[in-house]
Amino acid sequence: MAFISVSSGKLIEYLDNGKFICGYVTDIQPKRIRLVNQNGRELNLPVSRVVHCSSCSYSGDADRDSLVKLLRNTTEKRHSLMERVDLEMLWELTCNENTDTFDPGFLAELIFGRSADDDIVSAFLRSVFNDKLFFKFREGKIKVHSPEKVAQLRLRLEKEALKEELISSGADLLGRIDRAETKESNFSHLEEQVISVLQNYYLHGSDAPEAELARQILNKSGFTRPHDIYHLSVKAGVWNPNENLPLLRANLAIDFSTQARHRAEAILQCGNASLFDDPDRQDLTHLKPLTIDGATTLDFDDALTVEEQDGNYLIGVHISDVAHYVRPGDSLFQEAMNRGTSIYFPEGQIPMLPRHISQGMCSLIQGEIRAAYSHMILLSPEAEVLRVRIMPSIIRVARRLTYEDADRMIATDPELKILDNMRKKLRDRRLQAGALLLPFPDVNIYIENNSKVSVS
Repeated sequence: MAFISVSSGKLIEYLDNGKFICGYVTDIQPKRIRLVNQNGRELNLPVSRVVHCSSCSYSGDADRDSLVKLLRNTTEKRHSLMERVDLEMLWELTCNENTDTFDPGFLAELIFGRSADDDIVSAFLRSVFNDKLFFKFREGKIKVHSPEKVAQLRLRLEKEALKEELISSGADLLGRIDRAETKESNFSHLEEQVISVLQNYYLHGSDAPEAELARQILNKSGFTRPHDIYHLSVKAGVWNPNENLPLLRANLAIDFSTQARHRAEAILQCGNASLFDDPDRQDLTHLKPLTIDGATTLDFDDALTVEEQDGNYLIGVHISDVAHYVRPGDSLFQEAMNRGTSIYFPEGQIPMLPRHISQGMCSLIQGEIRAAYSHMILLSPEAEVLRVRIMPSIIRVARRLTYEDADRMIATDPELKILDNMRKKLRDRRLQAGALLLPFPDVNIYIENNSKVSVS
C-alpha cells in the first residue's frame, strides 16, 4: 500500500542499495511508475519504493540532458542541506512528547526554522535514513525512538564499529607479524583481542564464540590456510612451537582465584601446631614412616610404616589429610571441585590445589609434622587381616625413597623386606580368590629443552 501520492511531472526520491536517488516521473501505471533518474536511466518502479515526492510539478518539455541536470542539481542541493540537520537535538525535543509519530514536514520545519519545502524535507529524510539512531521512517511518517531503543541502537553501533576496527587492525597485525624478522613484545589492547579471537577460532573452529569475526579477519588478511594462525602465533611469540594445544582447547584453569590464594596463605600462616590440640587426632610421630615416589615428585600423599607385634605385623598406610585444611564451602574446596584432579603432562603439571598447599602443607615431606589419616592394619605372617583401625593422626616422615632406592634396598632393608613379603602374600591371596591381573606397561615421557621427546 502506497502512503505517498505520486503523479506525472513530479520529482520523486527512492532508495537504491541504501542510497537516495532522485527521479522525474514520466508516467503513472497501476501501482508502478515510469521515471528518468539522475543517472539518465529510464526505470519502471513500484510506487511503494518512493520515499519522497515533490509538492509541485515540473514541465516535461525539457530535453533529457536538461532533465538529468535538474535532477543532479537537486540532489546536490539537498545533500548539502543535510549538514544543517541535527537529529540528536531534534530527538531531544521530541522524545518526551505525548506522541512518537510525526509528519516529516513538521520535523523539517523544526530543524530549519522555516516553512517546509521539498528540499528541506528531503534533506531531513536523507539524514534519517543515513543515521537510524534516533528516528525511523515508516508508512510516510517519522517514528521517534524511545530512550531505551536509542541506548540499544548505540550499543549495537558501537559493537559494529568495534568489529570493523578489529577486522581492519587484525588484517594489518597479521601482515606485520608475517613480515617481521623478530618477535613482537608489545601488543595494543585491540591487537590482543584480535589474537584471542583468532586463537580461539584455531582451537575450536566454528564452535568458537567469534568464529565469523575470525574468518573475516583471515579473509581480509589473506591468511586462509588451515594452520596460518598457529604459525603466526608462534612467530609473534604468543605460542611456542610445542604449545600444548589440547590443554588450551580444554580451557582448563591454570591460575587460582584470588580468594583461593588468600585461603591458602591463611592456612600456611596457621601452621600445624594446633594439630596436637585435637583430642581426636592420634599422635604417631614416634613411628618412622617412609615414602616411595618418583625422583621428581614434589607432592607426597602417602607413607608407610611397619612394626612387629607379637609375631604379627602392624602395617600403617598414612594418607595426607587434605580435608583437614580444605573444608566444604571454602574457596579452596570450590577450586578443587571445579578441577577434580591434578593433571600431569610431560612438560608440567596443573595442580588441583595451590602448590604451596599440595607440595607444602599437605605433602608428607621428610622431617615435617603433617596431618594424616592413618590406616593401621594388623596382618598375620600369612598376610591375613586381623584388625583394622582408621584414625586421624599426626606423623613425621623419616625417610624419602625413590622407586630406584626401594628396588636397590629391598633385599637388605628390614622394613622394605617385610613390606615386600606382605605384598607378595596379599597378591597370592587375591589371585587365589579369582583376581584378574591386567599388566600395563609403565610408560614415562620426558621433554628436554622444550622440544626433544624421549620415552622410557
